[in-house]
Amino acid sequence: MITIDAPISFLVGAALATARRDPEKPEVRNRDRLLHKGLLFQSTILTPVILFFMARFPDWEWNYFFDARAFFFDSAGPWGFLVLTIVISLINLSFVAGFRFAEAAIRQGAPERAQQTVLGTGGIVLLTMAVLYDRSLHVGTFEEYQEASAQLIFLHGEFMVVLGVAGAVIAAGIATVLRSERGGPVSS
Repeated sequence: MITIDAPISFLVGAALATARRDPEKPEVRNRDRLLHKGLLFQSTILTPVILFFMARFPDWEWNYFFDARAFFFDSAGPWGFLVLTIVISLINLSFVAGFRFAEAAIRQGAPERAQQTVLGTGGIVLLTMAVLYDRSLHVGTFEEYQEASAQLIFLHGEFMVVLGVAGAVIAAGIATVLRSERGGPVSS
């Protein structure tokens, strides 16, 4: 959902930096390599997953705030592409911001602040979903949502399969980045 995509990217960036902090020095282990691998994950896994949801379930992805299917697919012209480009750019920048925010806390000798950032951002994601629970838990078209006939996501087979596959791919991607960065020399 567009309301949580940037915070999730921020969270992933902050979590990677926090997970790979050097316990003996105030720095992130293999910082440049980790950031590059994180950006590779962001651009090859997380962003395509977000784009898939935008293409397949556009009204749900945009929280039924407007008829996203019509805007992006029926009558968008150049505006739809421009909006999408800006949004994806901001989502990707939020990954870098999360990484750098956590890294700054670590360099200042406050790794607990980096951990609090990860937990706080996760809390914001959950709070946003709770506040928008009706928009989060129903998938369908803008019209179906307006008519209160959008299907509950847990009963929408295709959505649940896609969500499960997306979750597994994202988790595997993050695990791969973290596993590939265990140990090794520290570089800045």
